[in-house]
Parts: sequence; structure tokens; C-alpha cells
Amino acid sequence: MEKTSNRQPVADDPSSARVICAIANAKEDKGLDVLIEAFAIVRNAFPTARLWIVGDGKLRGHLQALARHLGVADEVVFWGFRSDVPAILSLATVGVNSSRTEGLCNAIMEYMAAGIPTVATTVGGNPELVLDGETGVLTPLNDAQALAHALIGLLADSELAARYGKAARLRLEHNFSMSQMIHQTEAVYEELFDMH
Repeated sequence: MEKTSNRQPVADDPSSARVICAIANAKEDKGLDVLIEAFAIVRNAFPTARLWIVGDGKLRGHLQALARHLGVADEVVFWGFRSDVPAILSLATVGVNSSRTEGLCNAIMEYMAAGIPTVATTVGGNPELVLDGETGVLTPLNDAQALAHALIGLLADSELAARYGKAARLRLEHNFSMSQMIHQTEAVYEELFDMH
């Protein structure tokens, strides 16, 4: 297993760089292969685009080979495990979750906290976190074309991305803060007790 990378995240010229960030381990259920395929499409529209993958796993070598095969190896950065995720996200334009299965995704909540929009698949708890057309964009499972289209839309419209990002941060604060989640958990328990 690779150690945490010491590389510092550096964006290209901030006026032209478009950074897509995925916080995900390199496992089959995270759908990073589909994301890399989508990124190859995105890069045709945005030659300065970069894909940053934060996390590690047994499929990392396979994903690096896929990026080479698709001609985007120089634009896909595998950061490995990092302890400075907020710093990385501060340089990102959009966060992405391409999972095939998912619970209530911590990575999406990290994107929301950073005030960036999310493009995510419609699996598990993703639709609960990402409001399609309000805080981000939801896409069908295993659909590289749809994923690319959603990413291109946000990269092309900085005002829209900023609006979604701001709405995402407010949604996190209002609906998924620790106190709110504790309150919701207590409400579930109270309802269960009332049933008996």
C-alpha cells in the first residue's frame, strides 16, 4: 500500500484550470473506471481540465493503465491517501462521486462543506445529499457520457457551479450538521419506541 503522498496540490493557471476531484478508494464499487472514461470526454472540451483522485486501493494500477490507454495519464493525478483534503478541495471546481453502490457518502459531504457542486450517480444516499439542479447534478449509473455531460456543464458555467456550491454548503449546514443528525437519530428512536 502506498504511503500518503507528500506532493502538494498545485493547480495550473487558476484562470484556466478546471479541477475535478474524486475522493474515493480504488475499488470496483466506486466506479472510477467510468469516471476516467468520462474525463477523457471532458478533456476534449477542456484541454486544461485535471482529474484528481484522492484515495488508494487495489485497482489503482488498473486505473492508471486505463488513463494511459485513453491518453489522459498526464491529466489524472492519483494523490493516494491524504490528510489535507480541505486544502485539495479548495482548489477544485467540482466534486464527483461515480459509485455503483453508496450509503450516505462522506466524500459528498466534504464537497458540500468546501462549497463546490457535486456530480454523482443516483445510487444509495446520493440523491438525499445532492439535489439535482440545485446543489449539483445526478447521473445514471455506469454512464460515462452522462457523467461527462454533467461535468462539462458545470465546468463551462462558473456562475452555475458557484450557485450550486453555495446551496450545497447551506444544505449541509441546515440538514446534515452533527446536531441535526443527532436530532434526526433521536427522532427515529422515539418513533421506534412509540411503535412498541
